[in-house]
Amino acid sequence: PVPRSQKDLDPPSLYHINQDWDMMRYFTRTILQFQFAESLCKIAGHEGPLHQCDFSGSTQAGDALKKMLQLGSSKPWQDAQESLTGERKMSAKPIFNYFKPLHDWLVKTNAEN
Repeated sequence: PVPRSQKDLDPPSLYHINQDWDMMRYFTRTILQFQFAESLCKIAGHEGPLHQCDFSGSTQAGDALKKMLQLGSSKPWQDAQESLTGERKMSAKPIFNYFKPLHDWLVKTNAEN
């Protein structure tokens, strides 16, 4: 750690603090967002890299998302997640899958340089 001054201010963090955002909720939202997207892509029949998936025209994906969202707060969140993803636990693996092409490129480029 090093001493910090006003010049070291992180504006995005300040915004979140000022808005009284629960940072754990913000963090978990990102994990769930990618986990849900990966599941919706599978339901839509997408083949190929996750970052190229577009499930917006899939009625099957829409129906699956609607079914999950209709649970509202009537069930624990793990039940809602399981209804869409088939898993009760959060996983950051879909984030890695989404960014895998970038990761592979960075590994290759760094090795070359």
